Amino acid sequence: MGINTEFLNSKDLITNGVKDDKLIEICELINATHYLSGPAAKDYIVLEKFEKSNIGLEYIVYEYKEYKQLHGDFNHYVSIFDVLFNCGPESMSFILNEKKEIAFAPSV
Repeated sequence: MGINTEFLNSKDLITNGVKDDKLIEICELINATHYLSGPAAKDYIVLEKFEKSNIGLEYIVYEYKEYKQLHGDFNHYVSIFDVLFNCGPESMSFILNEKKEIAFAPSV
């Protein structure tokens, strides 16, 4: 995928929170200014907590153009691994075309 960045496992970070509080703690520990989430997290993320912490919050909008999947009709509700395993080197053309919904953008 051409990603060259350090990977951190959240299990290696000392946090006390759960759900969105844990996400905010992790962002603060690594000095993150933005958090990109999947759409399902809207069910538990409280936007005001991110605003209070001045951490930008965006949701990815999964609208992959259809590609050939191994079994049956095209299913939009799959992970990034489905795209990677079904499309190989062409995966990035699907992934990079994703839209994002900005929930909160901190003022600079």
